[in-house]
Order: sequence, then structure tokens, then C-alpha cells
Amino acid sequence: MASSPGKRAASRSPAKAAGGRGKAPGPGKQLEPERDQQPEPDRRAEREFADAIGFYWEDAGGTRMAGRVLGALLLADPPELSSSQLAAHLGVSAASVSTATRELINPGLVARVRVAGHRQDHFRCTIGTIGMAVFFEERIRMTRRFVDLLARGERLAAGKPAEVGVQIGEMRRFFEFILEEQAAILDRWDQRAR
Repeated sequence: MASSPGKRAASRSPAKAAGGRGKAPGPGKQLEPERDQQPEPDRRAEREFADAIGFYWEDAGGTRMAGRVLGALLLADPPELSSSQLAAHLGVSAASVSTATRELINPGLVARVRVAGHRQDHFRCTIGTIGMAVFFEERIRMTRRFVDLLARGERLAAGKPAEVGVQIGEMRRFFEFILEEQAAILDRWDQRAR
């Protein structure tokens, strides 16, 4: 006696019935459509990204290790990583990660956070909109400090040959211009973010 179409469908494996190929999932597992699955992270590409940020950061005046840590935290999932996780990911010592995180915490690019159930400190990138504004405000403070130092040097150059005063005066005026532009950029950003 031939089986009915309903019985044939019921006798097929769950994987085949769902339109898939191969074996049914093990006990307690459900089939998930392929489109819902996240691709595996490419750890090698992520390390290369962190290295590239490190080289950029070094060229910009920071340490390469701080840039590498920043690059790793930018792609971290979950977003909080411990020193030992960062060290393992980057293939470096925990001590070098500790020094690098201090460099990133001071200007507000990274925050030390607690993760429930863990005794070790974790770190999270805080660059988002607010973090970038805090970072930029720190840059403005540094520029203002440099302008003040140049003004002090200009006063000290008063009794020296004219070219000494001209050189430091031009530098001061240039950085005063930069300071004004930095403040204007931050104001425009605030208006845009509203």
C-alpha cells in the first residue's frame, strides 16, 4: 500500500523537511535559517586593523600599543574586555595593556568598567558622540596651554634679536587661530548633534 503524501513528509528528516540538506540537528537544537546566523569574526583581520590603528596612533604622537588597544576595543564584542583578554587578542603582555589603557583613559577615549561576575577590571571604548566631544575638548585645552606657553616665550624673547620674537610670535598667532577654529568646530558639532 502506498503511503500518503502527509506520511511521506513526516518521515523525512527535519533538516530535509525544512528545505535544508544533510543531517537533522542534535537533540535540543533547532534549525535556524542561514540568514539569521552571524558570520564568524575574522580575528586575523581584526588584529591587522588594531595594528593599523596602532601605527596611525604612533604617527599622531601616541604610543603604538595604545593605538592597538583602541583598535581592539573599537571592534570588541562584547564591548568590554579585560586586560588579559586584550593581551591574548593582541599577543602582548598584560603590563603593556595596562600602560596603554592609562594613556587612553586620560583623554576620555576608554573607560574602566566593572562586569558583573568578574573580579578583573574591564575596558570599554567611549569614543561615541559624547566621548569624541570630551576628547576634542581635551585637545582644545592642550592647544590653549601651548598658546599660553608661546605667549610666555614671546615675553622672554623681548630682549633678544627681532627674528627670535618674530618666530615665536608667528607660532603663537598660528596656534591662536587653531584654538579659535577648534572651538568653532566643537560648537558646530553640538548644533549638528541636536
